Amino acid sequence: MEVLAELFRDIDQTLVNVVSAMGPLVVLLLVTQVFVLRLGPREFGKLLHGFIVAAVGLLLFLQGVEVAFIPVGEQLGASIAVRWSPWWLVPIGFALGFLSTFAEPAVQLLSDEVYNTSGGTIPKNLVLWTLAIGVGFSVALAITRTILGIPLWMFLVPGHLLALILIRFSDKDFVGIAFDSGGAATGPMTVSFIVALGLGVAASFPDRDPLLDGFGLVAFVLLAPILSVLVVGALYARQRRAMDAESTRTQQPGV
Repeated sequence: MEVLAELFRDIDQTLVNVVSAMGPLVVLLLVTQVFVLRLGPREFGKLLHGFIVAAVGLLLFLQGVEVAFIPVGEQLGASIAVRWSPWWLVPIGFALGFLSTFAEPAVQLLSDEVYNTSGGTIPKNLVLWTLAIGVGFSVALAITRTILGIPLWMFLVPGHLLALILIRFSDKDFVGIAFDSGGAATGPMTVSFIVALGLGVAASFPDRDPLLDGFGLVAFVLLAPILSVLVVGALYARQRRAMDAESTRTQQPGV
């Protein structure tokens, strides 16, 4: 009973948050049903059933984040930094960023949509692995910044400038995917655990301020998938130009 009580601790507050998030969507559904959709009772009932299932799933997920993900992330970052060397958190951060991206529902959805929209020309696993490696690298870099105490802007300003430069060389099909991937990778699965890990690392150093040094990991996670996808797009563009040049050469008379 104590385990269940701890598991569902403050679930009423989580329920309020879920209702606040889902309530406007339900109101919008009702308004569109009356004035636009005008679905039959059976079809409208399916929509309501979907909203209920989504609300219950969101409630359980957010509750799990509150009682498990955030405490584990904070304790993991603080314990490793104090008992071992804080540099152990760099490869651990890479692994956690990599694995949490695979578990992120928004990333899975984005990979499926890119595959379906491109007609299979852009493989699903290519998008998934590119985002996972990018996020893993960004978490490792963010933890390194926290350990060394480097200002956040020294990474973010050059990173965004590099992204703008890569747009010029990247395949046009990858530009939109890149900037959507940043938002997809910063979903609740990744943010809840990675932010807690960063706060735990910053709190383990007496000369670090968790507000100044613990936050900022989400900015890294947001930027890294953009850069990684744009790099893949640049490689695709180079390959496509080579194939077009080869096709033009073989079509010339006398070749």
